[in-house]
Amino acid sequence: MKAIIKKVIQIAEKEVGVREVGDNMGKRVNEYQRADTLGGVGYAWCGSFISWCLKEADANIEYCYSASCDIIAAWAKSQGLLHDRPEVGDIFLLFARGSYYDAVHTGLVVKVEGAEFSTIEGNTNLDGSRAGIGVFSLKRTNGDRYRFVRWADLHGAAPGKYQVLIDGKEIESQMVGAATFVPVRVWGEALGFEVQWNNDKQVPLFDGREVPVQIHKLDQRGWAWVRALAAFSELNLKVDAQKRLVSIQSRR
Repeated sequence: MKAIIKKVIQIAEKEVGVREVGDNMGKRVNEYQRADTLGGVGYAWCGSFISWCLKEADANIEYCYSASCDIIAAWAKSQGLLHDRPEVGDIFLLFARGSYYDAVHTGLVVKVEGAEFSTIEGNTNLDGSRAGIGVFSLKRTNGDRYRFVRWADLHGAAPGKYQVLIDGKEIESQMVGAATFVPVRVWGEALGFEVQWNNDKQVPLFDGREVPVQIHKLDQRGWAWVRALAAFSELNLKVDAQKRLVSIQSRR
């Protein structure tokens, strides 16, 4: 087992027993939510719990750090990390019945015994609900509704800046930790948005709409994670890890 997997599991184990205070709220729950890219509190947080565990472990991978199970699934598929059978350390994804597109819940695999796998997962309960009350240690049985994200395959990969192309034209990018960031204004204008800044709320606006992403100030400008911007803009990313290339096709 990789040391980073062991570290993430140890961190998750210490969280078992955390409970919400109110609906999707509570001091610790809010800490989980602040670890994702959505920016805020009070929403479903199973994906946020995974992001928090990875960040606490200093996993240093270009993970999506999303609260959305669908975005986690799309990211894993784009990276070739989605598998049918679990291994210890995987992130499991539970899909809606009859769907391979609607991921509805997630958690961390901590043990595998044949078709059964043990988990630590947030926003659940003793029945394995996707809208529960806290962090629980559970057992699940693999089947058609499950897929497994082997995120640890990225750990230790050689770092390097990704080139970002919108409609074939390169825009500025740089690495923040293991994630690719782009200037928010450059991104928005390349996609044809009118870009403004709401100083009171400290958020960017695209055509008057608030963009709920975490802003990093670099060289006196606001930068954001490229995957979070793509999710807001409802655009798909194509990632070529070997060429270190991210391609986005606009809807124009």
